Amino acid sequence: MDIAKFHTFKAFSTIEERPVWEALAVSDEKRRLVAAILADAEKVLSEPVPSLSALNFMDYARNGNRLRYENPYFRRRSNLASLVLAECIEDKGRFIDAVICHIWDILGEPTWCVPAHTGALPDPFPFIDYPAVDLFAAETGMYLAQTLELLSSRLEAVSRNLVARIRKEIVERLIEPVETDISRYWWSKNANNWNVWICSNLIWTANTVLAGDDARFDAFARLLSKPIKLYYDSYPEDGACLEGPGYWNVSVPKYFLFMEAMRHASDGAVSCGREPKFQNMCRYLADAWYDGDMNVRFADCGSRHNVAIGVMRAMAEYANVPETIALADMLDELGVDYPRVHTPILPFLYSFFTHRHPEIVRPERSFRVYGQSQQLFWKRGRLLIAIKGGGNDEPHNHNDVGHFVIGKEGLFHVLDMGTASYTRSSFSADRYKNYPQSGLSHNPLVFDGVPQQAGHYHAEHFEASGDENAFTCRMEISSCYPKELGLRSYWRSFAFDGHTLVVKDEWQAERPLTPTMTLLHQPPTIEYTSPLASRTEPYPLDDPGLQSAWGATLYRTILTGTPASNGSMTVAFPLA
Repeated sequence: MDIAKFHTFKAFSTIEERPVWEALAVSDEKRRLVAAILADAEKVLSEPVPSLSALNFMDYARNGNRLRYENPYFRRRSNLASLVLAECIEDKGRFIDAVICHIWDILGEPTWCVPAHTGALPDPFPFIDYPAVDLFAAETGMYLAQTLELLSSRLEAVSRNLVARIRKEIVERLIEPVETDISRYWWSKNANNWNVWICSNLIWTANTVLAGDDARFDAFARLLSKPIKLYYDSYPEDGACLEGPGYWNVSVPKYFLFMEAMRHASDGAVSCGREPKFQNMCRYLADAWYDGDMNVRFADCGSRHNVAIGVMRAMAEYANVPETIALADMLDELGVDYPRVHTPILPFLYSFFTHRHPEIVRPERSFRVYGQSQQLFWKRGRLLIAIKGGGNDEPHNHNDVGHFVIGKEGLFHVLDMGTASYTRSSFSADRYKNYPQSGLSHNPLVFDGVPQQAGHYHAEHFEASGDENAFTCRMEISSCYPKELGLRSYWRSFAFDGHTLVVKDEWQAERPLTPTMTLLHQPPTIEYTSPLASRTEPYPLDDPGLQSAWGATLYRTILTGTPASNGSMTVAFPLA
């Protein structure tokens, strides 16, 4: 970087700046968010700090379960956020002891990593030669650093030693290990969400704990800039998030937060660009959003999606992307700006201190093709069609090349399940034995009971054209199936005339193959026309992550075609 020096900075008002917080407390626009934080903080006062045990830490190694440790782990941190923000709003001192109790227990954790990220298997406990820096260790640093940033004077009034210990633990667990050898952390050489999520947390954390040592902060900022450049340069030019809409929130907005830190630290000399690529990155979630708090669940994604609304709004304002500004405002109106996990204090500050734009409204109709990434989104009011080409080797991928989704009147009439709760098998050789990740849960054809396979297999000859009224799309996807099937070609095509979506599959193979198409849906029945034999059945959900997204039951329609070596099958969905 060509600027002379990066320096630490102050971005938001501390608890001492009472007019700012007092205005927030009586703001009509922020009343619901303020009330939710105060209510949660008051509830936390009546509860003990969530307990973390060695037995639950060992669960991941012993039986693959992540939730028994991670749920209270994340709750500790979200409790801390509520308590800190509530104290800033009130400044009465009634939350300070609870803040200290949560800090004390977090500082006492042997590692800030979650068990799934220690990399120590088959040993259930982490290595001790150097601290692991994973997504949530870095995020823990951010929680603690933001606590210091906002409440340092109030904490020092109780114990200067505690404040000193917080700084020391952050530096020893996060800053020094990265300074010593960033290359030993795989995420520094990878372009996925780990890179940008960790780096954004680290730069804001360092801004607090390295205050007063601008030379060290400058070197640290330059060190983190290298993986961030790798992230941005590797991101598709069309702006689609290959990890799916669910990971967009911990990818693109995290990049913006990192660059915002650099902007502050360089007095504006370094910042996000406003080039089309970054605008496309900002716009992607607005295209993938469906209705209310639901988005399309491509890849490892949740349906009811927690979004850092204030960060999204600030980013879209900066990049001048009105569709994303309008989405942020809509979600703000719905009151879905109080996620309970994975949200450090900083995003709440953006939610507090950014404002709605009533003059900007979501477009009634839209049509967008992400050609490089092979994704298509068409919307008209509460009607949505989404199509995915791409490949079966994308990060957080499912075996879903050629998959399509239909949303109608607030329900998914053809859906993508997204992911179940993560377990040890979610990122192992057994990943695609899990139904949600496998080709069996997606709607490209299954031949003779054999679905698509994982690996470096992609749609070829992806073509899409159209507008807000109608479109066509086609792709060749035979390479995504095992060679043993003998598929010579498999074309999937879509034609939408504004009223009916026609999905046509055509294949050629070395021998007759029996095709089946699986359609998962929310309503018990869906409207379609096809001469194919079919059956519809309930599909009960026993996973808490899927239940949170979909309820207790989905429905599954299975269409079966005639065995053929040179065959086709067509399904039409009336949507008007």
